[in-house]
Amino acid sequence: SKVRYLISLAHFKNENYSLSEQSLLENTSQIQEVGLLEKNQLLISVIYILQNNWGKALLLLGSDPLKNNQKALRLNKLIIFDVKM
Repeated sequence: SKVRYLISLAHFKNENYSLSEQSLLENTSQIQEVGLLEKNQLLISVIYILQNNWGKALLLLGSDPLKNNQKALRLNKLIIFDVKM
């Protein structure tokens, strides 16, 4: 799971967002560690934001394990601020 996350992160850094998203989504069900699952879900949320897919990002940011995650809360505020503008 961690290796797959790192591969997804490499795709993201190379701006290959669709491949990164696909890999992250496939990886989600295999992750056992909460910290890694949070990172995985946060990166998916960022991809959704970059794709202007606010609804999917907000749903993911408001679900477990991201409900009370500080980074997720900041991304949530960013989306709400951007949508209002």
